[in-house]
Amino acid sequence: SDQIEVKRGQLAEQVLKNPVYAEAYGLIEKELVRLWRESRDRDEREQLHQLQRMLGKVQTLLESTMRSGQVSAKDMQRKQGLVERLGSRFQRD
Repeated sequence: SDQIEVKRGQLAEQVLKNPVYAEAYGLIEKELVRLWRESRDRDEREQLHQLQRMLGKVQTLLESTMRSGQVSAKDMQRKQGLVERLGSRFQRD
């Protein structure tokens, strides 16, 4: 439902705006890049690259969930406004 999507979006936004999460994400990303650059082993570099991609997918999923919640919130507001306008029309008649 829209309410569930809104709540999920709000929770995702809280995570994304959380400075501890942002710091942890940045440190992990930086370390993966450092290890990847320093590695001379092809398989290790591939593993590190895959880890970096998965880390990015976590961020993308959170951002997508947040945007979906924002869209659902706007839809709910639009529907509520429509109900209010229709309600006021019927009260006048």
